[in-house]
Amino acid sequence: MQTFLSNAIVDKFENAYATQGITLGKLGGSIEGIIPDNVNQYAYDANLNTGSNQVEIGKLAYIKSGVASQVTYDTAAFMIHTIPQGTRFQIMGNSSTIFKFQNLKDTSNNPFFFNGNGGAIANGLPSNILGAELIVNNKIPADIAVYGDITGSYCITTCFSGYEVFERPATNSEVNDGLFATMYATGKITNYRNIRLYKLAV
Repeated sequence: MQTFLSNAIVDKFENAYATQGITLGKLGGSIEGIIPDNVNQYAYDANLNTGSNQVEIGKLAYIKSGVASQVTYDTAAFMIHTIPQGTRFQIMGNSSTIFKFQNLKDTSNNPFFFNGNGGAIANGLPSNILGAELIVNNKIPADIAVYGDITGSYCITTCFSGYEVFERPATNSEVNDGLFATMYATGKITNYRNIRLYKLAV
């Protein structure tokens, strides 16, 4: 039962993380997703004098591929220029989106992913393209990817006081079924400058 509940909680958290997030209802608090809803997104402006440092707290910038459902070389190569220099460069999307990045070709129609990477691929080493680490997350929608310093810009916090989680709270300073009565976990974006969205759209 404990394993089942643990897996169910992890699955719910992963679903919330890969989308717009959830509010925890009567438990209080929320889990912010890595892909905010549309009102909390804005188009990256290449003409701003702040360049890759442009940021709106609470909103993520996005760029579009320019072709519906496709990754284009020009926009993929531009991604690194929309995040501050020296920022870790990761691309996270579902497997079909990541494959589209891997399938990018140069002017001679040679896939970038395979050029010089044959040994690494054969040995199962982490895949990279255009200097980015590719991360597959099949809970993310097929028409979008997240890029930049993903692991360094999202924080998960767990606390063991302040929020009631169980229907039957502990009494007389005791634990209930071997579990403490109060705890909570939350997740949120902590750096809106170092991660962006890439939309497979016109």
